[in-house]
Amino acid sequence: MIEGKVAAIVDGSSVVINVGKQHGVRPGMRFKAVYRTVQIVDPDNPGNVLDGLTLVIGEIEATSVLDRFTFCLVDNPIITKGLNIAQFMEKKSIVDTDERQLAPEREVKIRVGTLVQEIEKQASIPRKAPA
Repeated sequence: MIEGKVAAIVDGSSVVINVGKQHGVRPGMRFKAVYRTVQIVDPDNPGNVLDGLTLVIGEIEATSVLDRFTFCLVDNPIITKGLNIAQFMEKKSIVDTDERQLAPEREVKIRVGTLVQEIEKQASIPRKAPA
C-alpha cells in the first residue's frame, strides 16, 4: 500500500501529495485522506491506553503523476456530505465540547500534512460457471 502526505493545497478541489512515479503511483489511483485521532485513555486507569481511531476525511484521485509528487483531485468530501449546517447549529448538546476532542473540527479537513493512503482494489471472487 502506498502512503504519503498532502504536500500542498492547489485550490478547493485539488492537492499535491508527496509520492509519485518513484513510489508506484499511476494516474487514476485513488487515495483516502485520513486523520488519526489522539490515543483514547481509560478515565478509570490513565495508564491504560485503549486505542486511537483512524477517520476517513475524503478521497482523492491521482490526475498528473510526476517522479516525486502527484497532483490529485479531491472528489469525495465524506465529512460534509449531506451536512445541513443550519440544522446542526440549532441543536443544543449536553456534551462538554471544551473537553479534549478526538477529532477537532480543524483536523477533519484536508490540509498540508494530512496522511493519504492508497485505496486498494478488492479482489473479485471468481464465480462458478453455470452447470
